[in-house]
Amino acid sequence: MAVKTKSTDSSYGWVVLAVTFLAGFTAPANMAKVTALAPVVMQTFGFGPDTLGWVIALFYVLGFVMAFPTAGLINKLGIRNVVLIAIGCAAVGSAMGALTENVTVFMVSRFLEGAGMGVMGVAGASAIAPWFAPEKRGFPLGIWAMWVALAMCICPVLYGYVVDTLALPWQTVWWGTFVFDIVVGIVFLITLFGNMVSWSFGVNFVAEHAARKKNMPKVFAHESEKNQMPTGAAIVNGVVASVLVLLSPVMELAGFDGFFWIFFSMNIVFLLISYIPMFPAFLKLRTIDPAANRVFKVPGGRGVALVVAWVPVILLVLAIIATIVPLNGSEEELSKIPMLIGVIVFVVLGEVVRIWSKRGRTEEYKGLTPALAAERLAEEAAEEAADEAEAPEAKGDAEPEAVPVA
Repeated sequence: MAVKTKSTDSSYGWVVLAVTFLAGFTAPANMAKVTALAPVVMQTFGFGPDTLGWVIALFYVLGFVMAFPTAGLINKLGIRNVVLIAIGCAAVGSAMGALTENVTVFMVSRFLEGAGMGVMGVAGASAIAPWFAPEKRGFPLGIWAMWVALAMCICPVLYGYVVDTLALPWQTVWWGTFVFDIVVGIVFLITLFGNMVSWSFGVNFVAEHAARKKNMPKVFAHESEKNQMPTGAAIVNGVVASVLVLLSPVMELAGFDGFFWIFFSMNIVFLLISYIPMFPAFLKLRTIDPAANRVFKVPGGRGVALVVAWVPVILLVLAIIATIVPLNGSEEELSKIPMLIGVIVFVVLGEVVRIWSKRGRTEEYKGLTPALAAERLAEEAAEEAADEAEAPEAKGDAEPEAVPVA
């Protein structure tokens, strides 16, 4: 999954920075353990300075090696998954180091911790940058640049205090970093869940809008009276997802193998289908509304626009065909038939629901036309102006504070 640009006006970017910084802190926190507690570790495992050098070097070697493929991992797995992998490597390495009495296993644990360091060094900056506009990235990335330095200032002192002053075994430090890694991983998952929820609610707004225009059932048009969130679509999505999760083990027991993966693949196909109209829409807007000010503009003339629009459409269609259409008579290809049937059934069912939902509609809805978009923007501007006008009035109506007399 490629890196996506987020909303640069949202304060959520600072939340991402804070959580990513904590996630990054886990790697150098693990790095500092052996260096700070070298005498105790050497005594426990019975090796000398030469072996200690290897124990320390293994961490940096894998950290160096993993930095190169991490960019490819980000594109394939997504930033969030790569950060979780880095945290997981750190946690597993800490647990292994705390449990083992074998120097070889201990070296392997350092190997894993070093992998987390190498992955996090690349993934951290990649996770933070998209949340800030290019001209505003310097400060947050400057904060991120302190992730190793801050850990190396805090951790050696803290580890020495735990082992020397508190007289606790050195494994306490390893278990401490393990717990810290797990907690940070959970916090990172919470922010991930929050981002997923906000993304899904964005999709739900589209379903709500379609329902209000009688292109979908009325239940999707329901919204919260308190904050105008599309609760109807969210509840329907939750019910459908819960039913599928509960049906999956039942269908497996009934001998219908791959039930979950069939629906998962169908979901991917419908996601790809939803992107196809975007590119002809781009060409249409270039034709009917070329003078509008847009967030960005694709350079080039009509020929370039045709190429950049239709090449992705062709690739999307080919991807859909490769996913659900059997290309030969092999068992693997024939296993696509349930997905193909499912996609056809749900496309037909969707049209039936759309036709049924538009009962009583007197005017055909043709989508967000330039005129409708201009009208909507004007309404939003009027609402903002009204809010700004109310703010000074409310401030003026407030009772003046008493001024103490000297």
